Amino acid sequence: MDLVSFAALCAQEHNQACYNQDNDYSFAKNILIIPISMHELPLIASQYPIMFMNQGTVQPIAILSTNGKQNSYIEKSGKWRDGYYIPAAIQTYPFSLQKLPEKEAGVLLFDTKSNKISLEQKANASGKLFNENREPTHLLRNIAATHSQFYEGKTQAVEFATLLLAENLLLRTELSFASHIGAGQPASMLHRINEQAYRALPAATISRWFRAGWIDAISLILASQNIWEHYLATLRASNAGIGAGHG
Repeated sequence: MDLVSFAALCAQEHNQACYNQDNDYSFAKNILIIPISMHELPLIASQYPIMFMNQGTVQPIAILSTNGKQNSYIEKSGKWRDGYYIPAAIQTYPFSLQKLPEKEAGVLLFDTKSNKISLEQKANASGKLFNENREPTHLLRNIAATHSQFYEGKTQAVEFATLLLAENLLLRTELSFASHIGAGQPASMLHRINEQAYRALPAATISRWFRAGWIDAISLILASQNIWEHYLATLRASNAGIGAGHG
């Protein structure tokens, strides 16, 4: 999902555009990690390990690979594995929301390379993004609302991760992944919450974070990390570890 290929969706230029709503997630087969929002944190933590990536902006991410080579939740048919929550960043593709500087408004982008978008009228009418008056359809309004909520949740996630970093609670792990968030991204060292440092926080900080809801988030992430680290230990014991280097 390289943002270089994204363009602004415009009624004037794309009034015939249609969205193919299917269950084919083949586009995500090489996505190993994905940014997450605070809104979906409980669902993510129950099924995926959560780590942190720090590439200019620190943010929580879900790990989608158990072998460090490909997305482990995409079936050969392109369907997402049954019983697993599909991260919002995957669900909302091929669209993306770009906020305008110092404004509440945003611009909805779409991936011009995605086969989920047809710019011609041949697609069925149920997937149309604009009506005959070049106004957003109910479908497009729902897409925009979903992206607005996801953007808000991602912003909160970055705020949360930045807070942890400022308190020296993020510790580099042995794991590294090519991010697959953008073309040419290098392998990235991941971070986890330093539980020992977290337990040593002053009572006043704990109280303040509890009121803000951060303590619940930390507990969920620590649980997901402990399960993941146990899994990695099992892999190392059988010499089938996941791509890593020592930081």
